[in-house]
Amino acid sequence: MDWEHLSRQSFGDRELEKELLALFSAQAAAFAARLAEPAQEGDGRREIAHQLQGSARAIGAFALANAAQDYENASTAAADDCAARRRALLDRLDETRRAIAARLEGR
Repeated sequence: MDWEHLSRQSFGDRELEKELLALFSAQAAAFAARLAEPAQEGDGRREIAHQLQGSARAIGAFALANAAQDYENASTAAADDCAARRRALLDRLDETRRAIAARLEGR
C-alpha cells in the first residue's frame, strides 16, 4: 500500500482516508466472493477485475491493481494461466485487505 498516495488523494484528511478504506474493504470483500466462485462463461469477472483495478489505484493499492490488470488481460488466455492469475489476484486482495484492516485498527 502506498499510504502517501492515499493521503494525497484525501488531501491529508484522516477521517476521509478511513472512510475510503472502509468502503474499499467492503467492495473488495464482495469482489473476492465473486472471484472465488466457479467461473462461468460471461460471468463478468473481467469487469470485476477492471473495477477492482481502478478502485485499488485510487487508494494506492498498486500491487493489487497490477494483479487485477494481469487477471483482466489473462481472462481470454488459456484456462490454466487464467486460473493462476485469479489465485494471484485473490492472494493480493487478501494481503491488501489485511493491510487496510491493520491501518484502520491503528496498527
